[in-house]
Amino acid sequence: MATKMMVKKKKGNIILIKKSNDLIESRYKFDVWETRFFLSVLSQIRREDLDLKVYRIHYRDIINIFGLKGGQSYAYLREAADSLMSKRFYIPYVSEEGIKREMQYHVIRSVDYMKQGQEHLKAASNHEYIDVTIDSDMKPLLLELQKNFTAYDLQNVVKLGAYPIRIYELIKQYESIGHRTLSIQDIKHMLELDNEYPKFANFYARIIEPAWKEINEYTDINITNIEKLKQGRKVVALRFDFRAKDKRELDIARGMPMQQNLFEQGLSFTLEERSQDPESDRVDKLFIEFEEPVIKTWGVSPVAFVTLLKEVPEERLRQSVSVTQRAIQAKKVSNPAGFFIEALKNGYQDPEVSKEQRAKEIELAKVEYEELATAYVATRNNFIRKIIERDENARMRAIEQIRKIPKFQKHLKAIGADPEDVTTYRTDPELREAVSLQIVAEHGEEFKEIAAEYHPRLEALQRFIGGKK
Repeated sequence: MATKMMVKKKKGNIILIKKSNDLIESRYKFDVWETRFFLSVLSQIRREDLDLKVYRIHYRDIINIFGLKGGQSYAYLREAADSLMSKRFYIPYVSEEGIKREMQYHVIRSVDYMKQGQEHLKAASNHEYIDVTIDSDMKPLLLELQKNFTAYDLQNVVKLGAYPIRIYELIKQYESIGHRTLSIQDIKHMLELDNEYPKFANFYARIIEPAWKEINEYTDINITNIEKLKQGRKVVALRFDFRAKDKRELDIARGMPMQQNLFEQGLSFTLEERSQDPESDRVDKLFIEFEEPVIKTWGVSPVAFVTLLKEVPEERLRQSVSVTQRAIQAKKVSNPAGFFIEALKNGYQDPEVSKEQRAKEIELAKVEYEELATAYVATRNNFIRKIIERDENARMRAIEQIRKIPKFQKHLKAIGADPEDVTTYRTDPELREAVSLQIVAEHGEEFKEIAAEYHPRLEALQRFIGGKK
């Protein structure tokens, strides 16, 4: 008999997911619906279970738990179950002789679902479920776990994509420590991305940054910083620094209604207004990171601090914190709050930072700018591809606009190209970039979020490299 999934299983609506750490660190690749389906199965496993059972997953429960729109189809669930039949986990281990090996596990042994094409029948809605049996070999990875396992509330990941969930689980393992370092090679191997994103900047922009954003926005964890660890100029590992969210932050992440302002200290904007502010994520992250020294120790007003955060680049903020800390240590400051605000507004330089150190910081900023610019172009081009996929005439409209601009008319003439030859606009770098910019301009409203994410940071780095305050 199948065990039926219950949306509210435990007191406080906690839906517990429990996995062995070996399973979390195994190599596998699920899409978002496969992930939702598998997590829904795991949510039914009880601590007292001695064996794996037949689990019944209702489509309506998936919709409710993951907050999906009703327009989604039972077909997604059926396809996820079907594809999981061929998926495997690969768990690494070392033999007694010191040889690295992988143990392969099948995820699912059997599924029972409504046959395709019957969704229109009157009784179909009562059969929108799937009975699933997990392969018995998975038992030690899911049952009777007493040590070396990680548990979390399913609510923490319901709004995350497939890769962000994997990153969340990997750092959740180290929650009691507050930081975890993972090599780029290991991350890509666990996600089965060994042969994808050969450039680190693309990998960081497409996998790590979206995971950072989603985890901070929706889960019980806040990643305060991701440090890029290098060998020479090559990034070889990432150190994730993170902390558990307090109740207020957790309520926000889970969409709990709040009438008070964002911070209890009395900031002047509400949650509804904040959600429309493209700078809010950056401001929130920096506020939380520097709240301890700036507000709690030095006594700067929270309102004043948030206002300043909106006005200055991150480099200026970090520089001002450093200057203030050194001035306090040297006992040269009687009013830390006032000194910090002046340092932030006027861009005080730390007198102990040598010219060599300054030059080194500029070189690092140049590398960061190059990586960020590469990531921005990759994100922008991905946006453009999506536009073209849904609107096949988007490129031609852009080309028609380019043909009207005198600058490009001269360029076409200079390279001896036929203005009517569409191929030219794809092969010539200047024209290809012009077409891309035209498509972005035409869809400016949709592009705002990407621009807000990258432009302020790129501009701040340009100012820092150029020595402008």
